[in-house]
Amino acid sequence: MTNIDIERLKHDREYWDEVAPEGAEYYSAESNSWHEAWYKKVGMNWLCFTVNIHQEWIAANVMPKLSNLIPRPAPAWDGNGLPPVGVECEFRKKGGQISDETPVEWQHCKVIAITRAYVILRHIGYGFSDNHECSHHLSDIEFRPIRTDRERVVEAALEKLKDCGLWQCSKEDLQQLYDAGFLRMPEGEPTNEN
Repeated sequence: MTNIDIERLKHDREYWDEVAPEGAEYYSAESNSWHEAWYKKVGMNWLCFTVNIHQEWIAANVMPKLSNLIPRPAPAWDGNGLPPVGVECEFRKKGGQISDETPVEWQHCKVIAITRAYVILRHIGYGFSDNHECSHHLSDIEFRPIRTDRERVVEAALEKLKDCGLWQCSKEDLQQLYDAGFLRMPEGEPTNEN
């Protein structure tokens, strides 16, 4: 068993590139059922690199559940195009409406896999278990990066001001109020820091 910092491996792409064999897409720590190994998919085939046994890429005849593997940390995503596998972001049904009266809320998710037509997402929060995964047709949903607390507070304040008929305050004004500490997340609302 190697001395790999699992928590660092999950988030630090440079550390991953330092300790993983070239081309590795997933890591599996040693357990009662599995040897420590790195995995990658080539075409339709999975290959594994077992650290203390083969130390080369070989066909993976059996492997752990994909949800138990640690994916290579995703690169940063700026909101353009599709989010890369591994990115946490928000998604919703395209158009933003279920019906004329019911808007579709943005939901926090982690991108697990993307094919030509579908995306597999792991829902985060909203009453789902940590392992709730579902697939969506790419033409049916849209993505955006996770908003900062500042963006969420300013957006909520703009909505409240519109509801009250107050249009004198601009988005830039509200951003300055937030930066100065005069505008905060309402009590009980989760923040990105929590």
